Amino acid sequence: MVMKNSLNTLLNAPTCAQLRTIRRNINEECEDKLRHNERHMQQWISYQRHFPQKIDAKLVRNVLRANKHVLDRTKRKLEQQLAARHIYPEFFQNRSPFSQEIERAMSVVNIAYMPSMTQNGERIAVFSLNRFEAAQFNSVHVIKLVLMIFDLVLSSEHIYAGDIAIFDGAHFSAAHVAQYLGPHFNTIMTILKEAYSIRLKEIHVINAPSLLVHMLAIIKPLLHPSLRRSIHIHENPSQILEIFGAQNLPSNYGGQLRTLRKMATDWYDAVSRHADWFQAQESVQISAVPQKTRSQLHSPDQMGLEGSFRQLNID
Repeated sequence: MVMKNSLNTLLNAPTCAQLRTIRRNINEECEDKLRHNERHMQQWISYQRHFPQKIDAKLVRNVLRANKHVLDRTKRKLEQQLAARHIYPEFFQNRSPFSQEIERAMSVVNIAYMPSMTQNGERIAVFSLNRFEAAQFNSVHVIKLVLMIFDLVLSSEHIYAGDIAIFDGAHFSAAHVAQYLGPHFNTIMTILKEAYSIRLKEIHVINAPSLLVHMLAIIKPLLHPSLRRSIHIHENPSQILEIFGAQNLPSNYGGQLRTLRKMATDWYDAVSRHADWFQAQESVQISAVPQKTRSQLHSPDQMGLEGSFRQLNID
């Protein structure tokens, strides 16, 4: 199943200057290197009998780039991503955009990638609540939707250097926080670390309720130093406008783009247009998970909050 080109209307290609910066960042000096390593990966995949027959070439390319063309790490990450689809069906199966759980998640939260990149070639994703009742918020369904959108970005045609997340904490209650830190928290942290080649550069939190600020103040000293440095809590939401510029933000944050809800709706439309692609991807998983890979993707209950955060590496 081929990825449709409709994402090109949502994600701008990098400028020449951004492209040069991105290529330096991901250790891709020339097209010859990319083609050589892609051929190497395809040959390696052909010998993996437990791998699915059809793996999206764009996925392989983006995993290769996310791991800066380090082949051993690329192979491990690709295998772990395919294995995660097998081990954690609650996040990777039944991903129809027209299912009740995904449609509800789309109505409850706003998730959108901004069309343009930062000067350094990073993509900005903004997350906020659209409906504020905690009873409507299901963290498993929201996380499933987040991963669906992220999978679309990973399968897009445009190269980029990493991700920046802006989290709007307005209207988040203790019940919402409890949902996020519930029984699936360790699992999603393990998936993000082990199965996805996520290059999370910065996390910006705005409009954070006092509960969330207090929680982060307790947690931050326990985090990996690179993760600790990447988290920025802004008392004044307008600070993100100064950091990223009006051209890179929705109008409800002082930017020149449309409202976040309208942008999120466009992304949800793109998800819906790729319903067949998501269905086809459900069979793109490892048939038998090697024990070593299963152990790396295992999320023990006793890991706890500190262990989960420590294991999410920031590039």
